[in-house]
Amino acid sequence: MSKSKLPKPPVVAKAGNLQNQDDKPKTIDEPDRRQRKVNQTLSRVTEIAWAMFESVGYENVTMESISAQADIAKATLYKYFPTKESILDQHFKTEIRERRDDIQKTLLQLQGLRARLTYLFEVEADYLQDKYVYLAPLLKHRTQNIDLQQNPSASSGMLTIMTVLFKAAQAASEIPKKHSPETLALYLNAMRTSDLFYWQANPEASLLARHQEMLNLFLLGVLGDQDNATPNGKESK
Repeated sequence: MSKSKLPKPPVVAKAGNLQNQDDKPKTIDEPDRRQRKVNQTLSRVTEIAWAMFESVGYENVTMESISAQADIAKATLYKYFPTKESILDQHFKTEIRERRDDIQKTLLQLQGLRARLTYLFEVEADYLQDKYVYLAPLLKHRTQNIDLQQNPSASSGMLTIMTVLFKAAQAASEIPKKHSPETLALYLNAMRTSDLFYWQANPEASLLARHQEMLNLFLLGVLGDQDNATPNGKESK
């Protein structure tokens, strides 16, 4: 009668060599990889849609045609972009984000808040001059999706840049510190948006001229607060 083989004893790990599976170093962060793929999809769809807008005209492009051209399921497209206007908005935000660092670098080389804001609005007026056809749908989308608790630090556009400029102006005692840079940026952005609505309704008007008039009015209010600032813009003691 043959002897049955005894089972091998279980391997007992030595103290200090135990390693939980979850503790093993990960070479790929799964959520980050998924987000990168989402971002790539958003970027690709936006680029294709913008090329279509420029080629055949914004009004002639539909979500269905974008879906077909981008080779993406309509359900997936609507998941990321509920409307054609949201794709347009994403394009403009991406363009501003890509130019933001260069614009801020140039702005901070200028002397004084007025010079910096003047240059900023000159850049915007020049940028939008040949994009007037997109202004109405863009403003419609942003108005319908306005965030009253908008955080400037989370913004990728003009609001972020204006906040940086107000911070620099307050640090240099150029303007009083009664209001936070974020609050000042929100107020100025509201006045800027009003200019955009006016220009959209009156295309023969000069957006740059409107911006200059608006900026003069805004700075008159900021620097004219005699309870908190002297005439040269420095805080009173």
